[in-house]
Amino acid sequence: MIERRPFHELPSEDLGWLKARRHFSSAAKDDPSRSGWGCMRVWNDEEIAPNAGFALQVHEPRLAYLVPSTGTVDVNGVRIHARDGAAIKDVDMVTITAIEDADVLMVDVL
Repeated sequence: MIERRPFHELPSEDLGWLKARRHFSSAAKDDPSRSGWGCMRVWNDEEIAPNAGFALQVHEPRLAYLVPSTGTVDVNGVRIHARDGAAIKDVDMVTITAIEDADVLMVDVL
């Protein structure tokens, strides 16, 4: 089965420093039918303002993959440039900071 989810119809949030569109999320506060998908827990498209960022606390062993489509971010002190990827595993806390305007795709997998 293929379910098309047009970008402009995805649930979104604008916090000023962070603009997010959620393909699906472990929180799924907008639409419980989009709470995870198999082993994938989160798939967000996020725009992070320069010199802003956030920390994610990992509560169980998981894997995540982060790709900035534009801009540059630091992930736990590792510089990741546009279209490069960061495979994240075996960490208790993930800190993501935009070095310049960045659009980021992050997939969180159990």
